[in-house]
Amino acid sequence: MTEDRREPLPENPVVPLEYAGLWIAWDRQHARIVASGPTIEAAFTAAVAAGEPEPILASAPDADIWSIGGPRIDESPINLSS
Repeated sequence: MTEDRREPLPENPVVPLEYAGLWIAWDRQHARIVASGPTIEAAFTAAVAAGEPEPILASAPDADIWSIGGPRIDESPINLSS
């Protein structure tokens, strides 16, 4: 027998358009993007340099691709310095 899920699944993150086609590094809470790069290695290195030693890495979809169940692209910019 399986136990009922008590917490709702997290909503797919919104990825700003500026990251389309790049590798992105999220903080451990998957709440904010801490770095990005053209390769997974570059995104990881930038995240570690930014103070996130164990980032969650993901490939952002290209701007012209829509993926069901994947990250969504948002055209509104975000301020990463906050």
